[in-house]
Amino acid sequence: MAKSELVLEHGSTSLGRWFRQHRLRIAGGIALIEGVLILVHALSWWAAIAVAVLVVAFYWYAGRTSSSYTLRQVTWTAALSQVLVALVPIVFAIAATIAIGVVAIIAVIVLVALFTERS
Repeated sequence: MAKSELVLEHGSTSLGRWFRQHRLRIAGGIALIEGVLILVHALSWWAAIAVAVLVVAFYWYAGRTSSSYTLRQVTWTAALSQVLVALVPIVFAIAATIAIGVVAIIAVIVLVALFTERS
């Protein structure tokens, strides 16, 4: 008996299965676009956080328990994208701090090299 790799979840739809298969790419794309808009100040970070709270709350209270497989997948994707967007400023702040630290270390090394140089 051959084992099939295609197993259909009971109650799923073709659109829901498509969303489940592509939800990480979709959420990443949405987060990337919104993150760039936040970084160039075309979108307020606080507005993005407010939207994220609403979308995650909708997923938490309605999406997880919905009888519609497609709605569960769409709300999960939307919630993930908003959580990723909320992380953009945090990751940016961490990267900026690391960059400042690296520049400071290089400056200290250059100063030590300059002051220890013999004439």
